[in-house]
Amino acid sequence: MTQQKQQTQQAQKKENPFYNILFNIILPVLILNKGKDFFPAEDAAVYSLLLALAFPFIYGCKDYIVSKKINIISLIGVIGVALTGGLALLQLKGIYFAIKEAIIPLFIAIVVLGSIPYKKPLISLFLFQSSLFKKDLIYEKLKEHNKEKEFQMLMNKTTIWLAGSFLLSALLNFIIGLIVFKNINPDLKEAVQRQILNEQIADMTWMGYVFIAFPLSFITIFILWYILKHLKQMTGLDFKESIQQ
Repeated sequence: MTQQKQQTQQAQKKENPFYNILFNIILPVLILNKGKDFFPAEDAAVYSLLLALAFPFIYGCKDYIVSKKINIISLIGVIGVALTGGLALLQLKGIYFAIKEAIIPLFIAIVVLGSIPYKKPLISLFLFQSSLFKKDLIYEKLKEHNKEKEFQMLMNKTTIWLAGSFLLSALLNFIIGLIVFKNINPDLKEAVQRQILNEQIADMTWMGYVFIAFPLSFITIFILWYILKHLKQMTGLDFKESIQQ
């Protein structure tokens, strides 16, 4: 193993999950809500928005620099940041934000489902393209026990479940987006309108994680548990034997 690869793995191991929450949720929400107290009144909303969006954007770029490869979650986050910032700076109405909140998980669901006919469902790519599992050993055992077709069916089934979780996310995002992003009175001063929009974005940020991301995380964990349970039955390998030490 090269020194560069060792350093990359060490950096990934040392990464604290709290930083993800801090830079993607806590700091943006605080800045969007309290930025008006620190910037000039007329431009406070714009400066607050740009600063709040900078944190998840920089965090996503940092993740790419450290890992030396594109992290799909970070990429989605950066795209979401760019869309949110663009819509906010254009001062579009609430329905556009609700659509934006739904369109990314909807797109992912379509991509996940579309992977099944090609016999390379994305759930298997997520699992076996990482350095966590002993891919070669697992496929060797599947072949040895004549379970390759059964394994393919398992991957297809759980890929459908994964796509379903993203469809659920899209629906919940859209509903919460409609609730949060109310149309703002055009008679208000422009600076006030921008500040109200910032507060709506802040509410959507934390509500999206509390009411959507956390529950869907449990669905993902269940899918992983289901795969590992059946993988053990097919290969005879327990979890410790399946993963890299």
